[in-house]
Amino acid sequence: MGNLQKTILRIAGWTKRKGLDTVLFNSPFVSAKPGICLRSQDNEIMHFLEQYPSKRYCLFGLGGHDSWRKIQHPLRTQYNGLIVSFTAFLCPSPKATVALLKFIGVDIEDPPQGLEGKVVGVAPQSSFDPFFPELIKIGYGTQLGAQTIISSHVNQKGYWLLGEVNIGREVLVGARSVIGPGVTIGDYARV
Repeated sequence: MGNLQKTILRIAGWTKRKGLDTVLFNSPFVSAKPGICLRSQDNEIMHFLEQYPSKRYCLFGLGGHDSWRKIQHPLRTQYNGLIVSFTAFLCPSPKATVALLKFIGVDIEDPPQGLEGKVVGVAPQSSFDPFFPELIKIGYGTQLGAQTIISSHVNQKGYWLLGEVNIGREVLVGARSVIGPGVTIGDYARV
C-alpha cells in the first residue's frame, strides 16, 4: 500500500469521525467516473483504490476554505508549515534543509555508494506542501531552483485534488516552477 492510499484511508478515518459525507473520485470530472463514499469500510475503499488506480484523487463534500481542518490535524499542519518556512528562509545549510524535510515526511532519496556528491539541493525560498509532505518523493542528485513550489494537494472550489508528486533522479527544476499533485518527472529531466 502506497503513501497515497494510506493518506486516503487516514482522511477516511477523519471524515467518519466528523460525520462527513465525503466522496472520493479518481478524476475531477465526476460525471464520467465512479466514486466511493469515505464512510464505507476500509476494505471497500481499498478495493476502489485498487480497481481505479490513479496518481491523484478528488475529494468532494468537505466544505469551504477551512475544510483542511476536517481531514488533517491543525497542529500537525502548523508544525510542518513552521519547518517548511524555516527551511525556506532561515536554514543555515543544504544538509540541514534536506534533513528537516525528511523529518516531516518528504521522501528524499540518498545517493548510492560512489555517488555521495549527488545529494538533493534545495534553493532558498522553495516551498513544500505542509499538509501532505509524505506524498512528495525526490530522487538523489535533484536540484530545486529558488522559489520552487511542490504541492501534493490543491483546494479548489468545491473539491480537493490530492496526489503523489514524484521527481526522478538528477532532475533540474528551474526557479519559480510549480509542481502540482499527481505529477511525475522522469530521471534526468530539465523543468
